[in-house]
Amino acid sequence: VHYHGYSILDLRHFGDLLLLRVRNTWGKSEWNGRFSDNSSEWQKYPMIRKELEGEGVYEKKDDGIFWIEAGDFLENFCVLW
Repeated sequence: VHYHGYSILDLRHFGDLLLLRVRNTWGKSEWNGRFSDNSSEWQKYPMIRKELEGEGVYEKKDDGIFWIEAGDFLENFCVLW
């Protein structure tokens, strides 16, 4: 959602991959690109998904919380406070 507030909850490095865990302050409506809840990217990195699931920080539900790769974050979010 343009011109809307989000919170960065977590940041994880997995080799060359940098993922951010982000929350939409509305508590619904999420990123639908790479590393979104239902993205096929998770199939390429099953150990990462398993680690995040084990920590309780990866769930497939519309709760406004999602993972996004750093490059996609920088392309889609233009202002940080």
